[in-house]
Amino acid sequence: MKVVIVGAGEVGSYLSLVLSTEGHDVTVVDKNADTCRRIDDQLDVRVIHGNGGSAAVLKKRPCR
Repeated sequence: MKVVIVGAGEVGSYLSLVLSTEGHDVTVVDKNADTCRRIDDQLDVRVIHGNGGSAAVLKKRPCR
């Protein structure tokens, strides 16, 4: 299943970990660059840096 998680705080990070471990195709969107780097380093998910409420950001391709 393809999943988009907006916000990589405590809950978003945990959901990203669980869903990616279960084999889902996870994309995380967060506006904090440091958080994006941390998630990208720690998890096997796609990461998009930006405001998850912006249509333009949601149309962006992942960083990798």
